[in-house]
Amino acid sequence: MASKTPKSASFCLAIIKKYTINNDVFWNDFQCYRNVYKSELNSCYAETRKNARGIAVPVVMLKNGYCIYFGMEFDRNKTSQLSTLSLQFYDEENELFRIDWDGNKKDNTISQPHWHFHNELHISVDERIYNDVYYSEYESYYNYLEIADQTKNKYDLGRIHFYATYNNAKIENLDFSDDKILRAWLELTMENLNDQLSAIKNHGVNRDET
Repeated sequence: MASKTPKSASFCLAIIKKYTINNDVFWNDFQCYRNVYKSELNSCYAETRKNARGIAVPVVMLKNGYCIYFGMEFDRNKTSQLSTLSLQFYDEENELFRIDWDGNKKDNTISQPHWHFHNELHISVDERIYNDVYYSEYESYYNYLEIADQTKNKYDLGRIHFYATYNNAKIENLDFSDDKILRAWLELTMENLNDQLSAIKNHGVNRDET
């Protein structure tokens, strides 16, 4: 049975909409599943992408050309109490990285919230390779791609739980059950991510600047 949108989901939607291409972004009806009360952002113009588990999820286009999936789950018995949160970022085809927070997990070895990075190889060989490098360099480059493709599953960066402070040193305790902390964190994180992704989209990566 559908119910009203929790307060924290409402202000999260308002923050995300600052960065979306169109203003027609909304929460699907919040529904009860087992022990949680959950939903995800959607839009009349939403597309779908396959997440790291191969499940198709709705994504909303951002102004910087990337897409975002945003899902929230709340305690079924106390629908204002956030239990999990997931932000996933995609390019035209694949999931690039995500941020997860699980308030129900008591495992101290896993940071909350945390990043997961996905290391799929996306390199296309085009005519510039032939024009800009010598054959021997191209041959080495091609061999590198073969080796990388064979070994990429061995080094699964998506299994890393890296603490998602993301330039938020002013927030000492990231307990998202506190609406003030969640709001401040999401505002800072989306602002920083938008700047970083826009820079990559518009200017590429300059190795000399890293």
